[in-house]
Amino acid sequence: MSPGLIYMHVQLKETQMEVHALRQRIDLFVSQTDTIPNFALESLGNLTTVICVVMAIHGLYEETCSFLTDCFPFIASAGAKVCHSLSSDTYWPYDIRLWERIFHRSHSSKKQRQVIQVGACWCFSGTSGHLLISLSHLVSITHVTLGHITKGRSPSGCIMSAPKEFSVFVSCFLLFLWTFSQNGPEFQTFKLLVIFFYVKLQVENNWGNTNYTCLYSFRVHGHLPL
Repeated sequence: MSPGLIYMHVQLKETQMEVHALRQRIDLFVSQTDTIPNFALESLGNLTTVICVVMAIHGLYEETCSFLTDCFPFIASAGAKVCHSLSSDTYWPYDIRLWERIFHRSHSSKKQRQVIQVGACWCFSGTSGHLLISLSHLVSITHVTLGHITKGRSPSGCIMSAPKEFSVFVSCFLLFLWTFSQNGPEFQTFKLLVIFFYVKLQVENNWGNTNYTCLYSFRVHGHLPL
């Protein structure tokens, strides 16, 4: 083996060790909301289990219909569904080519990620949009969690496309209006107490991007009513 190949091999090993160390550090800083049991990944046999319907949103260039269905097999397996026809359309840059759409659709992640990844999000056009979810059961909802990368993890150092003020509706009734802090953590949890089957996330505005808004994660926490 030539000296050049040996050097590259050593560099690769060192990089792999650094990546492994970083993953271990990241695991230590996973949001406390992840300690809530995940309904989408657990058995439905225990009706007293805490519910956490998780939508870890991946693939900026997913087709609208396939994105809101195929991209969430773990939600479908638990009986919860994203109502794509009643949700905002996916944002498409005007200059994106057809082959790029096909490539991103074919290679987008189909698995839930505990750690938010830069660029692994769903974008809708403009500053406001909505997402409608039908849950698998009537759920006593206690909290919702909205996720976005932090400023520190953004390549530009800002997150103007992050949601700012957002609302949560159930069966057309407004529950609460909150503000997602651009200086806060990636996952921010907001408390509410209500029992319903449909949940709608309405993003009212963002932090300054007029072209599109990015949504990384939306979670509904609660338990099955007795």
